[in-house]
Amino acid sequence: SYETIHGSNIYNKQEVNLICQTIQTLLPRHQPNLLPADIGIITPYTRQVKEIVEKLLTIQVPKGVEVRTVDGFQGREKNIILISLVRSNNENEIGFLINEQRMNVLLTRAKCAMIVFGNKRTLISNNLWKQWIESVPNVNSTQFTDQCLIKQNQITDQQQSQSTKKTRHYTHNKKKAYSRKNYP
Repeated sequence: SYETIHGSNIYNKQEVNLICQTIQTLLPRHQPNLLPADIGIITPYTRQVKEIVEKLLTIQVPKGVEVRTVDGFQGREKNIILISLVRSNNENEIGFLINEQRMNVLLTRAKCAMIVFGNKRTLISNNLWKQWIESVPNVNSTQFTDQCLIKQNQITDQQQSQSTKKTRHYTHNKKKAYSRKNYP
């Protein structure tokens, strides 16, 4: 789905819906050792934060899931980070995502798992995003926006994941993929 622009406000409803579905899948019924406070959602756009928060309230997700802009998440970490990149357009405009510092914050906040929602076609128009996408093994099985990425096993061993410089995330077909912790 494409982004929606109202004045200077940009958001992506499909990503909002996929993120909320993922949150519902991750929380206690499916992941008994995972608390809402272990999950953070990061997006570059304030309007996307608002849309996600409203949807989480509508579906009655327990309080504790933190939703912030990239700038609001600087210096913070969570066990699981969901990233909503928002931008999806025919012009391949990536807006705030062009900023290398913001990209670094987006991709380095996860302690255990990172789940990315975005439009691959739009993102690869930028060299940094293209390099990151190409650095993730099995990226062709990873669908940014079209399919929801869902972590498939319980997160219980934080020490192991903190001792490594890679962050695990899983694609919809249960294949492991890794991203560099200190990218770029």
